[in-house]
Amino acid sequence: MKQIILYPLTILLLAIGFSACDQYGNLQMPFEGINIIQNRIRFDSLEVGQTNKYVRLTGENYYDSSVTNFTYHTDTLVLEIIANTQDGFLVEEYLTEGSIALSEDSLAGASGIYSPQNVYQYLMQVTNDSLYLAPYSETYVASHFWGYQIPYNGISLAPITETEVDIEGWKTSFDYCECYNEGYTQDWNLFGVLYGYLNVIVDDIPMQLDGEGETIVYGKEAGVVRITSAGWWTQSGSGWDLLL
Repeated sequence: MKQIILYPLTILLLAIGFSACDQYGNLQMPFEGINIIQNRIRFDSLEVGQTNKYVRLTGENYYDSSVTNFTYHTDTLVLEIIANTQDGFLVEEYLTEGSIALSEDSLAGASGIYSPQNVYQYLMQVTNDSLYLAPYSETYVASHFWGYQIPYNGISLAPITETEVDIEGWKTSFDYCECYNEGYTQDWNLFGVLYGYLNVIVDDIPMQLDGEGETIVYGKEAGVVRITSAGWWTQSGSGWDLLL
């Protein structure tokens, strides 16, 4: 049975999310005309001012499909488009006040270990129906959010039409393998928002060389709804769920 552990501040944050969702009822994609997501980061229509907020999660026993429970933590990560440049949209990423990671030396997020106190900036652009990230003032894309492969390989925004997959706790219903899987999920309800159709990519090939596998659940209109990573050595992982 799936078990989700909530800390007190997280309950308050989620209550805010539920309150915002409930006044519009269960939402179905496509999202056109739905006010609640007008200011979310949409890959089909990037604009300055679009903002996503995510809550951090951690889980264990990645190899064991029978263990799907995970824990939400009192960390809120903000991704905000702050400018439109000639090279793409400038995204600023930071943890909000009250996030427990701010008192830690490092944060093992979906993209590795970085200083949680840092504010990161990078460029986001959509070309040929694919999303790409690029460095802005650094030589590489540093992020608490994005994984190692995505900033360099990009992700296709075209709907994945083969292999329906379920979201089970912090994992998917794909069998564990140190390989690449992709599919789609339908009618996934997260914090009171019903996502009708989302792409699911599970890239665990890096685990063959003791690296981290990555999972991303996303859509062209919805943006990234969940992103997680899992390490081969510990079989534990962490990630971010879209809150607002």
